[in-house]
Amino acid sequence: MSAKTNLKSVLVAAIPKMVAGIAKHYAGQSLVLNNTAMTADELIARLNLLPAQVATAAATQTLAKTQLATADATAKDLAQLMSALHSTIRGRFGTANPSVEDFGMSPFKRGVRTVANKVEAIAKSLATRAERHTMGKRQKAAIHGTVAATGHPGGNQPTSGS
Repeated sequence: MSAKTNLKSVLVAAIPKMVAGIAKHYAGQSLVLNNTAMTADELIARLNLLPAQVATAAATQTLAKTQLATADATAKDLAQLMSALHSTIRGRFGTANPSVEDFGMSPFKRGVRTVANKVEAIAKSLATRAERHTMGKRQKAAIHGTVAATGHPGGNQPTSGS
């Protein structure tokens, strides 16, 4: 048995042959296993519990996955519908109207900025522009590049004197 083999799946695969062997060789007899006496029929019934439970669990899991997939699809459809409904309600009553609370929505509240908050925002903006060296179009237009003199275009330096 490899390390990745699941004990449950190994047992489920082995049980039918085990049951067939018990039914063939121990029918009507009593066996003592782990200090417990049981008939062959009781042993077969006990062995068949695991495959039945695994089959029930697999069916339940499949059903649950199907139901979850259906619920996800429904949720996607309803999300679009709810978004349209929110827009319609806000369009009908207004975004700040308290009547939207009747639909479980809260009215939009416009944020009020204080003078100190505005001053702080302007200071941060100017500091960011200075740090990033950002400029407006007039400031950019005022910058003109200059080419440094490097000599003759041929690359030969003139010699002086002779």
